[in-house]
Amino acid sequence: MHTRCLGHAFGLALVGILAGVGSLFAQADETEMPEAPAVAQAPIYTEQNASFEFAGTDRRSVRFMQELSLQVEQHCRKVLADKEVGYPSRIFVTLQPEATTELAEPVRVSFGERGSVRADFVWSENVTLDEACLALTEAYLLRFTYFNAGRERAAVLPQWVVSAIGIQAYVRLRPAIVVGLVEALRTQENVPLAAVFTAERLKIEDACWGYWYLSLLQDGGGQQVMLTKYLRSVLLSGNQTNGLDSLIAGAPTDGELDLAAWWTQGLDMIRSTNYERYESMADSRAWIGQLANVSGYELENGKTLKNLKDLWMLRNEVEIQQILKARREILLLRLSRVNPAYYNAARSLGGLYESVLQPDQMGDFIGALTTFLGDFEDTKLLDTRVQSELTGEVL
Repeated sequence: MHTRCLGHAFGLALVGILAGVGSLFAQADETEMPEAPAVAQAPIYTEQNASFEFAGTDRRSVRFMQELSLQVEQHCRKVLADKEVGYPSRIFVTLQPEATTELAEPVRVSFGERGSVRADFVWSENVTLDEACLALTEAYLLRFTYFNAGRERAAVLPQWVVSAIGIQAYVRLRPAIVVGLVEALRTQENVPLAAVFTAERLKIEDACWGYWYLSLLQDGGGQQVMLTKYLRSVLLSGNQTNGLDSLIAGAPTDGELDLAAWWTQGLDMIRSTNYERYESMADSRAWIGQLANVSGYELENGKTLKNLKDLWMLRNEVEIQQILKARREILLLRLSRVNPAYYNAARSLGGLYESVLQPDQMGDFIGALTTFLGDFEDTKLLDTRVQSELTGEVL
């Protein structure tokens, strides 16, 4: 079902991410990425959360994908207003070594037994971040559609919805990539919207059209609740146009909505727009807070984290080290686009995690913790003041 979206022109190899983090926060640990264990004798590592379960022979990769899936799931749930917590099974994801896999394609998303969903990766240096985001998104949408509308509807999942939501999840991690996507769009001729709707398997050069379509809908003047209703309708009924009139304010009309003209004008507007290279203060505040939150995390040995201060006491736990490495890698992905106001907080959070991963003295950890908490709280206070000024509210 899944095809590569952005290709290596925009895709960021996950192996490169996993091997190259840390230098922005502290001195690089050259022993951090050991040689992969022999495939024949490699143990199987597993990780799971509410929606996904991962299995693979490289513990660090498994941990990273588990953290990445939380970002993807959060976005999917937000876009679809999916509050369901009673799915019968987790999505099972395997990271299969290239040397031993029997997969014929880089990524395969499919149904398992009794309606379960799985995603299988050929795990190598060729896997990119956008591919991972798209595959996890497709798996999530497949389960969502199956659970709400049945297998027959899920089997014809609209690929433009997968690419739209999946690329959005990717862009949330690598916001600066939007500039490159716009530059690429400026060199392309428009694809008819009808072709985007009906594509069964999106070609590499066509995969971003769904993303642009969803972006235009979000900017079209309709309320978020209406957009959510539309996307759910597309997935669960297959109707591509029901409700569009109320979503697209000010679109060209001749007695009825001229969707083709709206599509053309919208793409021209995107091509002529100079996009900001930094995300909003609200976006930066939200994801830094998420990556800093360890409250209630329970380890396999039964120990539970209450707050960031507990990291030092549990610093030698392998599970803690893997969690922090994975979060540090997610942090690094977004650092280049963090809002300047929150840059120090993002850097100091990375420094805090480094003080746990490469412990020296408790005083260094306390200093790093104090720096992060101070940077984050100071910036949140500034953020609140700015918003109050903009809205005319008095603190």
